[in-house]
Amino acid sequence: MIVRRAIRGVGRFGGVLWSLNFLMSSNLECQHLYRDSLPIGTMVRMTFKSDRVARKGRLLQSLYSGSVDVVYCTYPQQCALTGTTTRSVIDLMRLEMWTGDRSRTGMFVGGAVGAAFGLLVAGLFEAESQGSQPLRSAGLVIGGAGILGAVGAFMGAQSISWRDVRLRAGGGRR
Repeated sequence: MIVRRAIRGVGRFGGVLWSLNFLMSSNLECQHLYRDSLPIGTMVRMTFKSDRVARKGRLLQSLYSGSVDVVYCTYPQQCALTGTTTRSVIDLMRLEMWTGDRSRTGMFVGGAVGAAFGLLVAGLFEAESQGSQPLRSAGLVIGGAGILGAVGAFMGAQSISWRDVRLRAGGGRR
C-alpha cells in the first residue's frame, strides 16, 4: 500500500516537472533572437545553402545585416591550426548563436528525481521498521537530491543551447 502510494506520487511529481520544463523551454526556443550585430568571438552554428551542413565556428569579424562575408574559424579547433574560412552571407541559410548549456535545468530535474527516489526509499525503510526515523528519511531525500542533482547538472552541461539569430536591417537603425 505504501509503495503503491509512493510510486503514484513520484509519477505525478515527475509529470508536473516535465510539463513545467516543456513550458519554460518551448516558449523561449520558439522565439528568434534579434540582434543588431554579432561581435568578434561569438560562437555560432551556420548552415549554408550550398552544402546544408551545420558548421560551428567563432566569428573573426563582426557580422551585421550589411555584411558581405562571414569570416570564422572552425570550433573547437584553434584558429592557428585550422586557419580562417570566408563564406558569402548570401549562401548563409541559417545562423544560430550559442546561448549556454543546460546544466541548471539538468540540476533541477535530477535533484527533483533524486528527492522523489529518496522519499520512496525512506518510505520503504519505514514500512520495514517499527518506528519512524525522520533523520534517516531526511538524509535519504537530501542525499538523493544532491547526488542525482549533480549527475543531472553534469549531463546538462554536455548539452549546448542554440538560438536562431535574425540580424536587423540597417544595423539597428529604424
